[in-house]
Amino acid sequence: MTSRREKDRTIAEGLRRLKAKPGWDPSVRNREQPLRDLLQTERTGDTYVAAEACADCQKARATGDATALCPIHLAAAMGL
Repeated sequence: MTSRREKDRTIAEGLRRLKAKPGWDPSVRNREQPLRDLLQTERTGDTYVAAEACADCQKARATGDATALCPIHLAAAMGL
């Protein structure tokens, strides 16, 4: 039978090993997320401004979806 203290130590050691792997530290990821969100918001806004003059986007919006985009602008909005 394993004691509670031993279980806690095992969990803490596993967590340390996981955080040591590149890209697995949640505290680092959380600091980068606001920048990603800002860039995505900016990219989406720029894409919708450009889509206003796009004939293909206007055709896509004619289906009733006011947010529809042509494949080119959709890819740009998604960051592809």
